[in-house]
Amino acid sequence: MGNNSEESLIFEPEKWHSCDDHDGMKCAEGVNCYSYALNNPKLYWSQPGFGFIKKIARDYIDDFNKYFASLSVEQFRKAMIDGAIRDGLSAIDSPASNLTHYSVALYFADRGTDFDLHWYRLDDNGTWSHKNGWSKVSDLDDAGQIIIKLDVPPNIEYPVFGSYFLVPRTGINITNTFPSRVINEQK
Repeated sequence: MGNNSEESLIFEPEKWHSCDDHDGMKCAEGVNCYSYALNNPKLYWSQPGFGFIKKIARDYIDDFNKYFASLSVEQFRKAMIDGAIRDGLSAIDSPASNLTHYSVALYFADRGTDFDLHWYRLDDNGTWSHKNGWSKVSDLDDAGQIIIKLDVPPNIEYPVFGSYFLVPRTGINITNTFPSRVINEQK
């Protein structure tokens, strides 16, 4: 997955690991929403511009929160958008998939100082799908409806729109391991 330029983006939840069948906080095989959006399960827990890591879910979440604690919510959001661009994604105004690229969308939580985000992927059938941390892949919104448009945030936990991006179908190469950079570089 994620390396073939002719590969279709098909909603296939069974191809993606889920920790739902285990103790989610102790599972080390987690694949988060960014890795799913990038169509690459080998990226495990990844963050835009900050690399990836294979780690027990609870430890990763704790490390993530500590790593970004010195930022404001606005700085965090900017760091995630800028990081996606550094990773090789192209920011766009509206979804526009083609033979060489596909679209993804970034949303943020709006819970005070909560540094949380969520990614959606536009599959080739014209619907959006997503993977929330250790949970299973889904193509449903909070109301249980298949996600056709993102006019309204599909998940009430992530109401703040960040950006649409194009992702090369050939995949992107993330070589750094999270946390890979000093946060001061991002300010």
